[in-house]
Parts: sequence; structure tokens; C-alpha cells
Amino acid sequence: MPRTPQLEDQTLGKTRGVADVFLADDFFARLHSMMMGWHFPRSHSYIHSMKSLLLLLALPLGSQEMVLADFPAGMTQADGWAWEYFSDRVMGGRSDLAAPGIAGAGGDKALRLAGTVNTKGGGFIQVRLRREKGQADLSAWKGVEVTVEALPGGSYFLHVRTSDNRMPWSYYGAPLEWPGGKVTLQIPWSSFEGASVGRRELRPESLSSVALVAAEKDFQADLLIYRISLYR
Repeated sequence: MPRTPQLEDQTLGKTRGVADVFLADDFFARLHSMMMGWHFPRSHSYIHSMKSLLLLLALPLGSQEMVLADFPAGMTQADGWAWEYFSDRVMGGRSDLAAPGIAGAGGDKALRLAGTVNTKGGGFIQVRLRREKGQADLSAWKGVEVTVEALPGGSYFLHVRTSDNRMPWSYYGAPLEWPGGKVTLQIPWSSFEGASVGRRELRPESLSSVALVAAEKDFQADLLIYRISLYR
């Protein structure tokens, strides 16, 4: 079973996701009336539009991102999200995952994903940021941005799961490709490819988790994860 990292206690940042904005339909009707002085039928599309509008109003003016984790800033995870970790041993594999923890101090703090990836019987280790309840509608953003650091020669990926991923081994994945060192990468939704899922295209309006994964080759993984956010 996935396990939750024992991260050090610290004040968490406050970030609201779309899935956190669930208010009564009557509220959206009243909100629209106050703003426009009009009255519209409360159709499903109308209510969905008003929920999206409320999310935009809740974000800082001009905000171009939604931060899910920012370790240098002391933000372990956004409200409503939780870290967990596991390896291919949940399915009989042979990879070894060191218990993730926070490395560095101050502006150099990062979550460390480390261990031995063994492709004989699975071939992955991962840390995953998961919605604690339900899914989040992240369709207002273009994709995921990560700031990471590793030595050259690794094999790392970004995995996400949505309501379309019904089996435990199902996901949408995209490679993290860079020559090594510290880097910030933007991965658009269109870069993710489905694995063990009937729908090829990722639907970001029902996203349930974001994971950093070391996989697909035998190597000693050591990845520092500084920041994860969504970008416009």
C-alpha cells in the first residue's frame, strides 16, 4: 500500500483548487444576479461556468500559476493534497525506495526521491501528490511545471491520474528530459500519454494526483523536487 512520507512540521501554504470550490447552486445564481442583474436558468453548463468564474476570482489578480508544493518557500503541499510514496514492490517488483524526506535547508529545501530502480519485475519508484477527496478541475491551466535536480543519466517521468484511470497501474505519463543539474520544466497536458487506459487524451478537468517517478531503466535514482505548480 502507498505510504505517507514523514515530512518535518512546517506551516503549509494556502492554495485553493477548483475542487475545493463546491458551494450550493443557489449561491452561483445569486452571485450572477448581483454581478449582472440578470436571471438565468440553472443548467449544468451554467453552474459549471459560475464555478470556474468563482475560482478565477479566488486567485490573486494576474495569477499565472497554482502552486501545489514549494519546498524552498516552506510549502510542503497545497490544502487538500497529500504526499504518498511507493515502489514496484506493491506488485512484486524488486526496486528499492528510500523513505522520502526533505533535503537541504532554507531556499535549497527539496523533497528527495532516491533508491534503486530494478526493471526485473516492474521497474519504478515514485512520490505522489494526491487529492485527499475527489478530483480537481485543472482545465484552466495548460500543464504542470516542476523544478527538479538530478545528475545526468537518470530516467524520470511525470505521471498524473484522472477519473479515467480506474486500475491502480493506469496513468498518463510524460518524460522529464534534461541534461542534468537543476532545471524548471513545463509539461503541457498534450505531452501526457495514457498507459492501461481506454481514453488516449488526458482530461485535466478530473485530475486526482501528480507523481514524480524514476523508471524504465536500471539505475540509482536521486531526484530533488523543489517545486510543483500548474501554469497558464
